[in-house]
Amino acid sequence: MLVLLHVVARRGFYRLFSATIYLSGMLAVCVGTASAANELHSVRWSDGPRYSRVVLDVAEETQYRFDSLSNPPRFYIDLEDTRLARNFKPVNLTSNVVTDIRFGSRSGGTLRVVLDLNISSTPIVSTLGPHGHRGHRVIIDVPSGEVKRECATERHRDVVVMLDAGHGGEEPGAIAVNGAYEKDIVLSITRKVKANIESHPGFKVLMSRRGDYEVPLEARWTMAEQERAHLFVSIHADAFRTPKPRGASVFVLSDGKAKSELARWLEENENRADWVGGVSEWVNSECFERPQELLFLNSKSQQEALIESVAVGKKVLESLHVTASIHPRSYDAKNGKYVVSDAGFVVLKSTSVPSILVESGFLSNPTEARLLTTTSYQNKIARSIANGIVRYFCEKPPWHTDLATGAKKCQLDSVVHVVKRGDTLSEIALAHNVSVQAIRRQNNLKRDMIHVGQKLTIPIQ
Repeated sequence: MLVLLHVVARRGFYRLFSATIYLSGMLAVCVGTASAANELHSVRWSDGPRYSRVVLDVAEETQYRFDSLSNPPRFYIDLEDTRLARNFKPVNLTSNVVTDIRFGSRSGGTLRVVLDLNISSTPIVSTLGPHGHRGHRVIIDVPSGEVKRECATERHRDVVVMLDAGHGGEEPGAIAVNGAYEKDIVLSITRKVKANIESHPGFKVLMSRRGDYEVPLEARWTMAEQERAHLFVSIHADAFRTPKPRGASVFVLSDGKAKSELARWLEENENRADWVGGVSEWVNSECFERPQELLFLNSKSQQEALIESVAVGKKVLESLHVTASIHPRSYDAKNGKYVVSDAGFVVLKSTSVPSILVESGFLSNPTEARLLTTTSYQNKIARSIANGIVRYFCEKPPWHTDLATGAKKCQLDSVVHVVKRGDTLSEIALAHNVSVQAIRRQNNLKRDMIHVGQKLTIPIQ
């Protein structure tokens, strides 16, 4: 068998090898030399907006060399002292850029991986160490050659919201007790939030990612600045070391840091993705120089953005409280107030765009993990997040938008307010900018007496 392979290699081994390597486990075992210490376990791929990514899962950290070839366009990478694993399975490719992946042994125990391309491109190679359920990885990012998006130069007439589905690609985020990935759950919720917001006139929603690919954390909020968005919302569903914590939360960036053990752990867990997800640049970096004419709405200050972030966050928490559990840190039961926590998440580093991070629940909690994987509950969470955002901007429309000029009118459904300890009917009316009489009429109240947990329908005026 070894002699046969040597002869085939001299006659154009790679073309023939790609068609025969999967015929038997014995052939895969024979590839490479007996001294090869490392193994290639699997190959995965995904297409992003500007790159196609190929991931080589290897048993150990490996040395490599690579180069691009032409006529036809292709790229190879030689993995030193490596062979295909016994259980290696074929790669089923439907990529827009990479048409085939082939393998072959080289002298000295080197494994060559060849990527056939349908365009001339110069791939970017990097490595990732073990993280979560993944081991060592060699990452090959192949630019797709798409035309770069131009930077916006005119003010928006719509209220623009940038939605950011956390994690993606090689970074799955938290893994639920039922095996579901955070990256899949939050992408589904984010799509539903988008649909809910855009059902209202005067709103436009952009997404930092639309599929299962990675976006560097700092590039996420920089996209919001580039598009001059009025709000950046990052959506997550985290996990903790114990199954007890549950409930939704909203975070903003401030000069302080959340002090509880839970908040510190969450911050560390989210920021860890910055080292894993920052391999590829999926957005137009030429727009990130922040020229004066592109600064967000006359250079909104960090303090102004923070104040607005907290205000939006409270609206979202109030809306979430109707359909979901709220984490104790996000509600001051003694004073009956919603609390937007402060933390130093990398994804909230923007200084000019009001930004919030919504934790929709805990995947480490069996009850919430089950709920967050159901379409019905995702719809409820998405509708609540969207309602909080829409209500905020309908009450305080940004300058120069159609909502502010009256060219478009807000069309809101009735909101439900859950009575909390310390609430009074007059305070509820003031918070929702309606009269006490209107609330009494809407809910058939004969007196101003209300009780904790009571749900009041707030009329739209």
